Amino acid sequence: MLSYIPRELPDERRAKDYVRDKLYEALRRNDISVDDFEASVASERIYSILNITRTAKPRGRPRKTGGEAV
Repeated sequence: MLSYIPRELPDERRAKDYVRDKLYEALRRNDISVDDFEASVASERIYSILNITRTAKPRGRPRKTGGEAV
């Protein structure tokens, strides 16, 4: 069961609320295993359910261009 999460909230807040609701549900029900819970709160799954497009900038050192990689 999905709870209602308003679309007006920022994406981060909607994702956090969704995971909080799933955790509450998992703690209340004894038929949800840890593996099932982890699968239900995987980032890719949350992004697809809430229609969130990840727009993170690349992190870390840029790759070398040209020449031989060591």
